[in-house]
Amino acid sequence: RGKFGVVREFVDKSTLKRYAGKILTKRQIQRNHLGSQVAKELSVMFHLNHKNILRARDLFQTEKKLYMFMEFCWGELAEFMNHYKTLPKCQSKSYFVQILEGLDYIHLRGIIHRDIKPENLLLDNAHTIKLADFGCIQEIDFFAMNDCVSGNDGTPLYHPPELFDQTNFEYSGSKIDIWAAGAILYQMLTGGPAFVEG
Repeated sequence: RGKFGVVREFVDKSTLKRYAGKILTKRQIQRNHLGSQVAKELSVMFHLNHKNILRARDLFQTEKKLYMFMEFCWGELAEFMNHYKTLPKCQSKSYFVQILEGLDYIHLRGIIHRDIKPENLLLDNAHTIKLADFGCIQEIDFFAMNDCVSGNDGTPLYHPPELFDQTNFEYSGSKIDIWAAGAILYQMLTGGPAFVEG
């Protein structure tokens, strides 16, 4: 269960294939002005095709609800890390490389995730990392001279120092995603966050 919706497991009766279904209430989307955020997330998940990006498979709506069906994953990296505390070096390295491969794929397409954290990294049954939750993305114009983005959406625990500088209004988008990936690697190896809020 998230802030604006719930994810449930669904099974296709004809194929018996499992899917994750994200159920959003249209009233909540309107009340919280999330229309553009949901549209961005749908656009990314339907059009990107990479083994480390969570894919949306179908979209269905009723008068009151929006159902987004995605490939099925067993859970979040956060749950895995909470259970085992620290992960072996070889496993941490494998997950880290997969995160970077997913980031490289979206960065080459001008997409900055801006909220890389263990809760937004899913694992399938083959232990493949899937980047998920694209609600905070910013897209870089194809003709832009750099990859600068603005705003401080996301999770402060995984933010680089420049996001806390009140005089800095723009920063490299790809670098903030890569910093967050490094903070996750640290957490996988040590069992605790690289930095403490407060």
